Amino acid sequence: MSFLQNLANRHSVSLLCISRDEPDRDAVEQLGRYCDSVDVVPLRSYRRRLNQIASLLSPRPLRVSSCKSRAIMKRITKTRQETAFDMVFACDIRMAPYALQLEHPCAILDFVDAYSIYYDRAAKVEKNLLLKLIFVVESLRMKSYERTVAREFATCLVSSSLDQRVLLSTSPNGHSIQVIPNTIDTHSFEHTNGELESHSIAFVGYMGHKNNIDAVVHFCSDVLPRIVDRVRDAKFYIIGDNPSPEVRRLARSNNNIIVTGHIADLVRFLAKLDVFVCPLRMGAGTRIKLLEAMAVGVPIVTSPLGCEGLDVTNGLQMLIANDDRAFAEAVIRLFQDRSLRRSLTKQAKAFVQQYHDVTIVGTYLDRILTSLGLDK
Repeated sequence: MSFLQNLANRHSVSLLCISRDEPDRDAVEQLGRYCDSVDVVPLRSYRRRLNQIASLLSPRPLRVSSCKSRAIMKRITKTRQETAFDMVFACDIRMAPYALQLEHPCAILDFVDAYSIYYDRAAKVEKNLLLKLIFVVESLRMKSYERTVAREFATCLVSSSLDQRVLLSTSPNGHSIQVIPNTIDTHSFEHTNGELESHSIAFVGYMGHKNNIDAVVHFCSDVLPRIVDRVRDAKFYIIGDNPSPEVRRLARSNNNIIVTGHIADLVRFLAKLDVFVCPLRMGAGTRIKLLEAMAVGVPIVTSPLGCEGLDVTNGLQMLIANDDRAFAEAVIRLFQDRSLRRSLTKQAKAFVQQYHDVTIVGTYLDRILTSLGLDK
């Protein structure tokens, strides 16, 4: 959204995107504030699965193949015939094939993350042999596709220097891959301070995602018991859409765990928390959830992987714990040390406002568009 907002400030924007379900009217209306036209194409879950099965022997990664759509192809063909664009912008590698179909000399691909990192790490920790094999194969296919597709765009974007290094390491010719950090509208996370819920802990994320499921299951089994042993009334809130059956089961026999599902006013809820946790053990990319927690002013405990891609310092903007015992100790410390809480949240707010506010995107984007001769 931050790219869209900044582009719309000085340019006319036409948006074509995919939705898992029927387009949400409110969401389309919100997008319409920034776009001259919004075209949302539903792509059902069964169709994505069929696409993946059909492409098992293809060199194209499953993540990319899943988004194949004849409806979008037709819209792209029609667009080429009817409209002249100064630039084509593809967000996520899954949209790269559609952008390339337009054959535009000034096309930008926002990788967001180097997804090959995710498959590499998933293969290392996966215990199921079949899934491990799938992750190994997908890692190889994704690396090859990332390298190939990067050559076809005028410039490519990623959200962290780690992603940049990984992509450049597979591109010996030094393709143009530039870093634009993930951003949020920090003003939208301002709130009126309310009373804290004592000894409350929360994790936020899409709870149908394997990385997030692994994180909360591990936290509940190996970290939370250490906390509850010393702080009996500690509560762990698992917040996010589509909680899997495995996640829902966590709360059935443990009164210290609450699975909330979607929360409409997330800012108000986060503002009442004692501690925000990000105990991720797998995955890749920069965590928007951490930026949001910093903007709200909730003290954070995270794994090293959880804060990867953010230029933060342990003990300055958040506490970084390397193992389960250290993680539990850090949470308990924040329960008890109000001075540390104030220091961390003050530094974290300043950090996210200075380096990750939505206005920052404009600076980076202006420089890139100018280099391409588009924003003089």
